[in-house]
Amino acid sequence: MTLYQKIGDVEYINSIKADVTTIKETEFEDSLNTIQRQVDNKRTELDDLLSQRASLIAHALENKLMSAISLGNRLGMTRQRVYVIAGSIKEEE
Repeated sequence: MTLYQKIGDVEYINSIKADVTTIKETEFEDSLNTIQRQVDNKRTELDDLLSQRASLIAHALENKLMSAISLGNRLGMTRQRVYVIAGSIKEEE
């Protein structure tokens, strides 16, 4: 989720000045650190979602709830990719 704020005449997106050319030298490192923390948090969230999706795919295939082709069509990927994702779960076990 993107957070937009306007304080006075200054616009912020995710706590960083929208116009990066106006960031003071003293605020620049803090802005980079803030953005990096946000990237790290989103990457962790994405990894968790991808892991959950992989578990669902593996479960669906193992229990014959859906075919690889049906899963691929639903998820916008090839059946080969579905098998690769399902295989990654088996490797973790």
